[in-house]
Amino acid sequence: MKIIYFTDPHGKAGNPSVRLDNFSETILNKFKYVGKYAEQIKAAAILIGGDLLDTPDVSQNFISELSYIIQNYPCETDVILGNHDIYGYNPETFLRTSLNISNKLNAFNRLGKEPKVVQNMLEGPIAAITGQDSYVHLDKPENIGDYADSKVIDGAVNIHMVHGMLVEKVWPQVKYCTTLEQVMEANPNADIILSGHEHTGYGIKIFYRSDGRKVIFCNPGSLARVTSSTGDLRKDVRMAVITIENGEYDIELVNLPLDIARPANEVIDWERVALEKANKEKLQNLLTNISKPELATDLNYFEALNQLVERSEVPIDERVIAECIKQLQAAEEALKMDKED
Repeated sequence: MKIIYFTDPHGKAGNPSVRLDNFSETILNKFKYVGKYAEQIKAAAILIGGDLLDTPDVSQNFISELSYIIQNYPCETDVILGNHDIYGYNPETFLRTSLNISNKLNAFNRLGKEPKVVQNMLEGPIAAITGQDSYVHLDKPENIGDYADSKVIDGAVNIHMVHGMLVEKVWPQVKYCTTLEQVMEANPNADIILSGHEHTGYGIKIFYRSDGRKVIFCNPGSLARVTSSTGDLRKDVRMAVITIENGEYDIELVNLPLDIARPANEVIDWERVALEKANKEKLQNLLTNISKPELATDLNYFEALNQLVERSEVPIDERVIAECIKQLQAAEEALKMDKED
């Protein structure tokens, strides 16, 4: 039995600022290719690890076309929700999202804590698949169970999908993340743990439980390049193929062909990447300097921002200023809500 897994396609109708090609067309072609490949290898299921969409609300034309492609896959498609698929990292908002249209069209099945069993009439259960949607506190230490405590079906290879910040080593710049070793220390039930969210991907990592049972972790990286981050600019775009036979299981990474996933140097606007990087640095400097004591204490934050802009020796892009204002407004609204509570 073979099962295909990919994650983070970030489908959208518009073009990300760093892309030179027609992004929506490229993503839809990648989805089509997965279906053809699944037919070629006679896959029993296709698993998608979240962030099917880049925003919870996309155009009706795009979601309709995407749904049609998935509906015509040669096998069932099972998904979990990523943070971009829902509003505010809250799976309870799913019914208000564009992806729910696909759900109503029966394009895919949503995975949860109850195992989805893939079986053979002669052999019985071969694989049991569970899933954990993204949510705001998923990677806090007290929630390690959402990576480790999946249900187990005896006699099957148990697969657990999670859309969270699962990484090889702690990222100092990220407040909350979960490492592979932490999941192993929590003694995971699953034989295979599939993750997404972090776009670079760690590939395939193999550990062994105390009872000798093999545990395979896999994040092939995102199916799309949507930002100027290092993970999105890598060369290879990959999916994973899980093989299960006689109770044994393994995973291999398969690169999408170059006519489907063109090299980064052909589809990425490197001048735009450099500009975005410079603007992010300026934005960070502005946000850091906004609390400097030399600013008049009787000014509100918006006036302080104007002062910083005027004092800056380097011209500041208007988009950087607009993003600062946006963040200040959001913070102001949050403080107001806290006071009202």
